[in-house]
Amino acid sequence: MKDSSGRAQSPARPVEIKREESTKKGNRDGISTSTQREIPSRAAATLSSGKRKRSRPTRSRPAPSIIARPCFLIGHLLRVVLKGMHLDANSCLSPPLRHGTRSAIIDPINWKWRFPMKKKLSFFLAFLMILSMAGCTAGQPEEPPHVSKSNFMLDTYIEITLYDWTDASTIDLAFDEIRRLESLLSVEQTGSDLDRLAKAAGEEWVEISPETEEVLRLSKEYAALSEGYFDVTTGPLVSLWNIHNEQGHYPSQAELEQVLPLIDSDDLLVKEGHAFLARKGMVANLGAIAKGYIADQVKELLVAQGVEHAVLNLGRNILLIGDKQEGTAFTIGIQDPNEEEGVLADVVSATGKSIVTSGIDERYFTYQGKKYHHILDPYTGFPADTGLASVTILSDTSAQGDALSTTCFLLGIEKGMALVEQLDDVEALFITTEGELIPSSGYSNYQVQQ
Repeated sequence: MKDSSGRAQSPARPVEIKREESTKKGNRDGISTSTQREIPSRAAATLSSGKRKRSRPTRSRPAPSIIARPCFLIGHLLRVVLKGMHLDANSCLSPPLRHGTRSAIIDPINWKWRFPMKKKLSFFLAFLMILSMAGCTAGQPEEPPHVSKSNFMLDTYIEITLYDWTDASTIDLAFDEIRRLESLLSVEQTGSDLDRLAKAAGEEWVEISPETEEVLRLSKEYAALSEGYFDVTTGPLVSLWNIHNEQGHYPSQAELEQVLPLIDSDDLLVKEGHAFLARKGMVANLGAIAKGYIADQVKELLVAQGVEHAVLNLGRNILLIGDKQEGTAFTIGIQDPNEEEGVLADVVSATGKSIVTSGIDERYFTYQGKKYHHILDPYTGFPADTGLASVTILSDTSAQGDALSTTCFLLGIEKGMALVEQLDDVEALFITTEGELIPSSGYSNYQVQQ
């Protein structure tokens, strides 16, 4: 789905950070990063003694087997059992269990003739019990069940991951819901509510779905809240610039003068079940809010199915359901807009929240050596020049985060942050074109200390 006033739709990789230690400079292939330390091998360790030691060639060792890893535990338990049976453990085990060995072998030939049958049977049963205990405790902890699927929809890369869940068909239901809503809200789909609304502009009211009505009403609310900077009637302007896949059209002044008079949310009229664009040539494009609204509807669907822990990644719209199944918050990386994809500016930790980012690095093209991004100012007709490179919004709903990230970017640092501060349960991180990070007053409650 194309963005009408600045929402990014470029493919992006999931950004859940599955680690405890985060770095701002991540790997160059994606958002998720991890910090690793090299652990020196024993052969590389320096001997503290002044005596010259004979070096031995090193060789790689296979990973310990399930039985070998708890060999010390087995040996200790066997000795306890055998002591109770008045037997000498070392006389029955060949070779003896030694601390630090990779394997422990019990030689039945050496012990089976050394004590009576009754004690042999008791020993054998005790050994089987201990071996079964070792098998249960020695293995690595099993990864909690989860299922994940990805798709290319809404003109972006989408990935949905459900934790403590194994039924992949649940995600298929979510994809079906995305397709259904896109068929209503995308102006680019023939026969959609927005397509029919544009074709009837200046002529007649159009019957619309309850979902379309809800999004149009929300759009008008944010237009009023933003002094008109958030405006979904920028459809003609979006089409004029046509920024996509690092290609675009630099418009002439005459072209801008032709489309700017068509931009005015006051001329978008909504009544129950119907909408109307007052002038011919007007186009409503919901790209700056529809993706967030769709994410909220998908979350509602998944919760109704019983999902309690999930991450919905719709491009740079991240929506969380609950927390991780072990009770900890999800950790999400925020892209540095002044660096290449995968380099993080910051990391946040949240439960059940929406994290949405709009930035100059998501969709742009170069004309005569200058980059022009897709977040268009409805008053000038040009990409917004406010000194901001990106705005990230943390909120309860993705529709709110979607609309506010674009709105604050257009308003600029001072007015944008003032708007955030007056809203309940909303925090933000502004990143300037100079690389400065400007957080809202409560942003630190989510920030992961590094």
